[in-house]
Amino acid sequence: MPKTWYMMDENRINLNEDSEEEIEKKLFYQSIFACKKPYFFIYNYQSLKSEYEEYIFNVESKSKSIFFMDFRNLCAKQDKN
Repeated sequence: MPKTWYMMDENRINLNEDSEEEIEKKLFYQSIFACKKPYFFIYNYQSLKSEYEEYIFNVESKSKSIFFMDFRNLCAKQDKN
């Protein structure tokens, strides 16, 4: 996934250095900018899948240590106090 799709810094327009074609391309990328990478990309890119699995592992361990229950069970509870 190109960085221009999810990193706003890659799409900054520099009027002094960018050509008109580059400015047009960057404006287009700004219009389709995604704040996060889509979930389904973890199946296409092994590095994203390992980052996701590590994140889920950390969420599960924090949930068990703080609330003494799995994260899924915690989300399913009606009373979250």
